[in-house]
Order: sequence, then structure tokens, then C-alpha cells
Amino acid sequence: MSATSAGATPQQDTPATVRPVGELGPIEARSLGTALTSRLTGGTAVLLDLSATTAMDLSVLSVLVVARRRAAQEGIGLRVLGPLQPAVTSLLDDTSLRSWLQVEERV
Repeated sequence: MSATSAGATPQQDTPATVRPVGELGPIEARSLGTALTSRLTGGTAVLLDLSATTAMDLSVLSVLVVARRRAAQEGIGLRVLGPLQPAVTSLLDDTSLRSWLQVEERV
């Protein structure tokens, strides 16, 4: 975040981008959770780009749910971006989390 002096107008912070790559399991979920928490704790909006994530398990879904809830409680933006890989789309659809996470499909 940028520091401002008294009387200065705060500048809009640039969202932090988190882009996990490959297959995500429990070890990667821990790292992803740490990355998201540190950025959300800093008060910075986060772009979570899942376009390079080829698969994920339930431990990652848990991290996404916690991050979405924390962002909402703190009033911080958390945008989840695609396009999603088929395995990720299936898991999010099967758990009804795709719409709840408000995944933005980019082309």
C-alpha cells in the first residue's frame, strides 16, 4: 500500500494478482492460503487467476471459501478469474462454488 502524508489524497492501490499453476493439493493449498491471507491482511484487493490451475482438491476449495469470507468481512475485493480448466470447472460446479465465488471467465 502506498503511504500518504497529511493532506495528501490516497492513491488507489493496484490489486495484487495470485496465479497458482498446475495441480493443487494440500501442500499448494497451504501456500495459496498464506499468499491470499497476506494480501488480504494488507487491505489490498486481490485478483485470483485460476486460468493456469489444471486441477485442485477440496483443501484448495476450503482455502477459497475462507479467502472469500475474509475479503467480504474486511470489505476487500477478491476477484476470481478464468478461463477455468475443465477439471477445475467440474469441481467448482459440483460443489456449487463457481457462482458463489463469482468466477469471471475471460477469453
